[in-house]
Amino acid sequence: LQGALTVTGLEAEIPDPGLSDLVTVEVIDPANPPAPKEEAAAAAAPADVLTLDIDVAIPGPAKVQGRGLNSLWQGALKITGDASDPRILGKLTVLRGTWDFGSRSFEISEGEIEFDGGPTIEPRIRIVATQEDDDGFTASLTLSGRASEPRISASSVPAAPQDEVFARLLFGRSVSSLSAIEGLELANSIAALSGGRDLRGSLLGGLRDRFGLDVLAVDVSDTGDTSVRAGAYLMKNIYFELRQGGASGGTVGRLEIQIDENLSVETEVGADSSSSVGARYRLDY
Repeated sequence: LQGALTVTGLEAEIPDPGLSDLVTVEVIDPANPPAPKEEAAAAAAPADVLTLDIDVAIPGPAKVQGRGLNSLWQGALKITGDASDPRILGKLTVLRGTWDFGSRSFEISEGEIEFDGGPTIEPRIRIVATQEDDDGFTASLTLSGRASEPRISASSVPAAPQDEVFARLLFGRSVSSLSAIEGLELANSIAALSGGRDLRGSLLGGLRDRFGLDVLAVDVSDTGDTSVRAGAYLMKNIYFELRQGGASGGTVGRLEIQIDENLSVETEVGADSSSSVGARYRLDY
């Protein structure tokens, strides 16, 4: 089986570790005993082996969500092996996205989903969200590992313990100055990312699907101002987003047109009819 495919409308969900796998119970009917293993294997053996050689293009935007992640991706895959043992090689890179942590939402700075061509089809993921405070403290969250069991880690410049980095990301101040309630929220957020159920991400995901949006996120600034962002791709290379709330309290519209894989043009119109136009150049190296 050989050919080239272009996939559109792809949606993938990172599994929730809080759900248990179903148990398969073998049932034997005494009136109809199973055939000996040798006969069963011979009957199940295929007459011919179907080999695979398929190129899969995923131009995007492909949705990947779960565990607070809401993101859009693009890439290409190669499927080889045979029908009984397919092998997938290739990777997806992030176009845009947000990562919800606690009560805040962070922009994804880099991301990769890679299939290594091995017997396990499950991909490896690496997603990084970075935020810099006014005092020069740069904190990064990294989600990495197999898709079914990703692990979260935190790092910073200058270097600090992980609980300190999480506190700065969530509340914008040191862990030593947190109240008891804030400390509990910090512990719950770390537990949720490490293996608990993400109720906030599930709620936003349901609303995104219901209204046909590509992006729906709630942002909380360092000063406590809350804003809501809703966006969708009007065409393959045209993205439109509305933002409501924030410090200004008004509605801001943003239109982004992707010229090629590296260059895009953006225009933004505010509630007071103010507008701006800019260009963004991106290079993967």
